[in-house]
Amino acid sequence: MNLTKLDVDKDNKYYKSEGNIIYTIDGKTIIAAAILNDETLTIPEGVESIYTYAFYESKFKKLCLPSTLQDISYYAFGYTPLTEVTCLATVPPQAARAFSDDISQSCILYVPAASVEAYRQADTWSSFYQISDLTASAIDETTQSPLPASHQAVYDLSGRRISHTQPLRPGIYIINGKKLFVK
Repeated sequence: MNLTKLDVDKDNKYYKSEGNIIYTIDGKTIIAAAILNDETLTIPEGVESIYTYAFYESKFKKLCLPSTLQDISYYAFGYTPLTEVTCLATVPPQAARAFSDDISQSCILYVPAASVEAYRQADTWSSFYQISDLTASAIDETTQSPLPASHQAVYDLSGRRISHTQPLRPGIYIINGKKLFVK
């Protein structure tokens, strides 16, 4: 079955849906998703866990995982044609068989610079053939954008959360899985 739309009743006390993805009401766990055909999927900050088969056979090629992620269950991204995964978590999330077995040859994993060695040693993550740090060489496009709202999480290229009560200094940042270039 290939679901293309998922909605949860707005009065449901346990689950909610956003963008064809079902979350627990607190937004910390992704339960399931419709088949997503977008080029890129960015899992929002605050998500800590992704259930078994949640994105199985989706069509996106690029995936950005939040710094808050702790656990990805079995085949959550199975048979998804990923070419690039960015994980902002400084500690590699538990991810036992979260991806298809052939992912290691076809997909690049980008992680915070200080965490590269930890990912190389971690189960599942170590099967990625290429693990790189989040440096300017990992960025395929940059755009000049307005500064983020104060409630948005901002990360530097090492995956560290940046406080931005004042304007951001010149550099490259990650906001909602997208790269922001500040002159």
